[in-house]
Amino acid sequence: MHHSLPAATDKARETGWALSQPLVPPRHGHLAPRQDALRGEEDNGLVPVGQLIANLRRKDGLGKNPRCAVTRAAHLAAIDPNWACPWPLNWQRHHRILTHIADTEPDGTLPHIQPGVTYENDDLGRWIHQQTHTWVELTGERRRHRRGSDLPNRQTDSLL
Repeated sequence: MHHSLPAATDKARETGWALSQPLVPPRHGHLAPRQDALRGEEDNGLVPVGQLIANLRRKDGLGKNPRCAVTRAAHLAAIDPNWACPWPLNWQRHHRILTHIADTEPDGTLPHIQPGVTYENDDLGRWIHQQTHTWVELTGERRRHRRGSDLPNRQTDSLL
């Protein structure tokens, strides 16, 4: 399968769609894996899920048939309403992973995570630190997402 969607055929899109289905529901309730993410088992073959999902976000990535594309978009939105968010996927992935971590804590709050603490090659602590200093740069939609979490807000020095 080609990694470049514009050169991909409808058959390649169908193959990518079919390969991504066993990987749903995704880890941590999001469809924002790193582009280099692989899923599956080494003896059964690893699937480049990050590249496949990235391809689905591209123009005509859900197929050229408008009905199929709408159906597929609805399927993905049912799994992750922000699967094709307008903000960076890196932001979405970190936010969803940390929300999942907080949800698994007995008191529902995010434990203190220092810069340098990584999960699947993402530095969660560094991302949290950056978020405490970039509140004013966030779009309204991302601010609403942040308000639903307990990440620190530098403007109030409290938890959201």
